[in-house]
Amino acid sequence: MGEFTHPEARSGYTAVGPGWNRELVHAVATVELPTTALQTGDITWLMYVPAGAVIVDGYVKSDDLDTGTSLVFHIGDATTTNLLFSTVTVGTTGGVASMVTTSRYTKFAAATRLKMTALTGAQTAAAGTLIVGLSYFVDPEINVTTGVAPIVIS
Repeated sequence: MGEFTHPEARSGYTAVGPGWNRELVHAVATVELPTTALQTGDITWLMYVPAGAVIVDGYVKSDDLDTGTSLVFHIGDATTTNLLFSTVTVGTTGGVASMVTTSRYTKFAAATRLKMTALTGAQTAAAGTLIVGLSYFVDPEINVTTGVAPIVIS
């Protein structure tokens, strides 16, 4: 089992909507994966999300990393390996996968390192590119159950 680290890359955009104004960050990690990073149990560290980050959406785009059909991976954190993307198979043919919908509006209480974990290794690994994009905003006051900032009535 190998472990690989990728330096973080991100771009920030400002988003404005009715009743709110906060910076929406779209963090992107682009990783050139060697064949040695595609075996069962391999971990590729992707990026950090800051404390207070509330995940809005995400995607994974992958080259064909397995000329066979067995490569499956998760993307999550150290606690829950499939928190954001679960049982992703786009590495077997190349393509795009969307984030697990139940992960939307997940709030991170502390700065958190995200990783890809190979659940099932590649049958015949092929080097290629993996791109992971996450959109989030940072708001320490938001209530992630309702999606709105709490109002204090005195």
